[in-house]
Amino acid sequence: MENLRRAVHPNKDNSRRVENVLTVWVIEAKDLPAKKRYFCELCLDDSLYARTSCKLKTDNIFWGERFDFSSLPSVSSITLHLYKDTDRKRKKDKSSYVGLVNIPAATSIIILPMEQYKEFAEYISANYLLLCSTLEASISLRAKEELAAALVHILHSTGKAKVAPPTLCNHTYLLLASHLSPPTLTFCAFVQDFLTDLMMSEVDRCRDNDQLIFRENTLATKSEFIKALYESDENCEVDPSRCVASDLAEHQANLRMCCELAFCKILDSYRVFPRELKEVFASWRQECSNRGRPDISERLISASLFLRFLCPAVMSPSLFDLTQEYPDERTARTLTLIAKVIQNLANFSKFGTKEEYMLFMNDFVERQWSSMQRFLQEISNPDGLNHTAGFDGYIDLGRELSSLHTLLTELDQVTHLSIHVRDRQIMQVVEGLEK
Repeated sequence: MENLRRAVHPNKDNSRRVENVLTVWVIEAKDLPAKKRYFCELCLDDSLYARTSCKLKTDNIFWGERFDFSSLPSVSSITLHLYKDTDRKRKKDKSSYVGLVNIPAATSIIILPMEQYKEFAEYISANYLLLCSTLEASISLRAKEELAAALVHILHSTGKAKVAPPTLCNHTYLLLASHLSPPTLTFCAFVQDFLTDLMMSEVDRCRDNDQLIFRENTLATKSEFIKALYESDENCEVDPSRCVASDLAEHQANLRMCCELAFCKILDSYRVFPRELKEVFASWRQECSNRGRPDISERLISASLFLRFLCPAVMSPSLFDLTQEYPDERTARTLTLIAKVIQNLANFSKFGTKEEYMLFMNDFVERQWSSMQRFLQEISNPDGLNHTAGFDGYIDLGRELSSLHTLLTELDQVTHLSIHVRDRQIMQVVEGLEK
């Protein structure tokens, strides 16, 4: 698609342009008749662009669905139309229209010629650690995620940086790594240094408290199996206070089976594990060894991958684009229990008296520890990198630089960034773009 755009606009990077992008969350609906199923249609300037899943009304209707649009025409309004679904027994009936919500929209991003971003991009590439450490304590989690996405995409595309010493505090890997879709191998070595800096700063911060690594919501912080769980009628509730005693043994067997399937999927993923992440993890292992801490490397890799990515993806698959639909109550509970087991397995720890109803899973957890160790070694083994394919994709560097500039300007207005920044050059560069 990008090749087509460049064929039409070969001078795209050297001209001022406007891009239209939009993210819409459809969260919930209230005060509707119960025991009916509802769905929404999302229209941009009266053109249908998306449709939510169909949800049954209980107390409230909760969708929690996200829609991302890019390369849009100019859009002035978002309209959400609500429908009551037909009775499944009456297939000839049409859905009933309930009402609408109309929201004015501003989707345009102004992107300057790349030459005008040169000083800004060079500063970001050379001073990302300083920028992150300055913002860390004063911005919200959502802002951290937006900043992480923009930084990774920019550094992804430029592939150049001055690797600073690990003086940054309070950074975790997930938010940065979750935005990786590397287009070139040139980028790999740089992102490897970038994330290794952040990882080792986390080690320095936690020092002897290894158990705290990656447990804070900080900056550096499509599945057939998930779909099968959504469609399954199996009950995995194993808390005696939440189910009938006579069903407990069956539910325990169901949960054990689901955990075995989930872990098998994870173990098999090493064959297609992203080359770029393997390089990052191999770098982490080497850096820990260089510092005389080889014992901590598996904890770092495990915590970053499972605590901050895989287990949250299991618990909230719709937020990680594993499925569009938010799970119902029973499925959500099953996913939570599976995530508990997988996280304990990744931590190499057993369930204790705090969650006594999960003690029956300790046999499974202990039995799989050796498999978990092999998996962590396989995804951080530099000798296996030549056999793993990298990714091929495209990042619009101009758009990412424009987004970061807008974000920093907004953060300055909210947090008075320019007052607190130790190196005033960043705000001078940002202000220079505005002129």
